[in-house]
Amino acid sequence: MYRVVIDEKLCIGSSNCMEEAEEAYEVDERGIAVLVHPLASEEALLRGARACPVDAIALFDSSGRRVHP
Repeated sequence: MYRVVIDEKLCIGSSNCMEEAEEAYEVDERGIAVLVHPLASEEALLRGARACPVDAIALFDSSGRRVHP
């Protein structure tokens, strides 16, 4: 399972993450991406993170190694 870190200062609220992986991400009332389903599949977490145009979503594996970006 990936650990997800969303840089709220970097996020521009494009909602690409939500469009690509609605089972994992949403954009909140502030226009910031949030992880709403932490038990979503690794594939969904990665798909949403890769869709972010500013790489505001970082993923880390269980050993702490950065997987994305």
